[in-house]
Amino acid sequence: MENEDDKMWDGVDFTCKKCRIEWLWREAGKTPDDREAIGGFSLQSDDWETRQCVEGFVELAEGSIVEVLATAREKAWLKRYTKHDDFGEHALMAQKSSREEQGEGEEDSEEDRDLMLMRDSSQVRDLALHDWARRRILDGYWVCPADTWYRLQVPDQPLVVPAIHPCPWNRECDEESDDDDHNHPRRVVVNAQIPPTFALCELAYGVYIKQMRGILGHPLRNLVRKIIMESAIPTIKGYEDPAQRASRMTIEEVVAMLREEEGIWYDGVDWIERRRNEEENARRRLDQVETEAAMRIDDVDDIKGEDTRHSHNRKEDDLDSTTSSSSSPSTSSNAGSAKYFDTTSPVLSTTTLQTTPSPPPLSDEVALDKHKTEDEEDDSTPRYESQKVQQEKDLPSRPRIIPVDPVRSQPQPLSSIPFIPVTTTHLPQYSIDALKSVRAF
Repeated sequence: MENEDDKMWDGVDFTCKKCRIEWLWREAGKTPDDREAIGGFSLQSDDWETRQCVEGFVELAEGSIVEVLATAREKAWLKRYTKHDDFGEHALMAQKSSREEQGEGEEDSEEDRDLMLMRDSSQVRDLALHDWARRRILDGYWVCPADTWYRLQVPDQPLVVPAIHPCPWNRECDEESDDDDHNHPRRVVVNAQIPPTFALCELAYGVYIKQMRGILGHPLRNLVRKIIMESAIPTIKGYEDPAQRASRMTIEEVVAMLREEEGIWYDGVDWIERRRNEEENARRRLDQVETEAAMRIDDVDDIKGEDTRHSHNRKEDDLDSTTSSSSSPSTSSNAGSAKYFDTTSPVLSTTTLQTTPSPPPLSDEVALDKHKTEDEEDDSTPRYESQKVQQEKDLPSRPRIIPVDPVRSQPQPLSSIPFIPVTTTHLPQYSIDALKSVRAF
């Protein structure tokens, strides 16, 4: 047969069947996975596409060894790490049901089965890749396949970080695992291989971005709704602009709100009422703390007062005992010295004790009044007034009107709630770009 594999047999016009089998097995025999993918030594794979590709190369010299091995690797990966066979069976049953409705209920041969699978092969592959990317995101493993393909990693950062579910009572994740590890992301997801060929990995990267947008787009809309509604609540300085507040948020802050604010994963939450309830609860907790602190202070004061009374009583008892013991010897001395203390001392005279203190110097009052006058003049100057007006203009006096979805009496949870990584600092460039590509509207 005419040779089409110029890379393997450069300058060779024709090749025989024996040479094609020998060289195909030699290339596939380099790795056990390739040998298993092409069907072993018999070259009879269970997959119809791989089997057809191998037979076309061996019998008719169609294609090249690189193309045969690439097809075999892709189908082997799809069968091992995705639900490709399940989706294929669903497509096959749908075609059989359609034929029965049309009155074609004959039993299908093996060739007919392969032909029906061939018709929906592209759709089955897309469904398998979408399900693979979706389960990867829902499990909290947000590393993009492109980063794994190019082996990109942030320096001094782990490749895998724990993930937390924002609503633990409402989970949607595949709990099937070969081990008892219930941490997320699970090891079976982290250790799974990425698509083996560049073409399939590029396709998986596009599917990954679509799934990221589909899963995080709705909660981001709820996050924007939360910011808009909370900006309608007046503050001391005025009303906050929701656009400016959203523009200042980083990727890390957005992911933190997705992880910590469970109301974002519900439709129709009344954020204004919720904000008021939180402020009221915080005020009650503060009042309770102040009351408990005041009670503790009163208890301490009572204890100190009781100790003071006890110590005072002890001092009086000691003084009485001392006086009684020293009264008899000092009687004569007191009589002799009474005449000495009758004279009035100029220092301890009544007129001296009743004298009022002199007023403060006049210079201090003048300086104080002068300082107050300068402050009042500064407050009334045009420069101070302009600064004050500028501070008041930092926030608008009226809220910015932006229409949002109405409030529901019973907020409804979203259908897909993923595990959220505890940080995004470990994500390489392609993974960060995938997060930035998600749009709320």
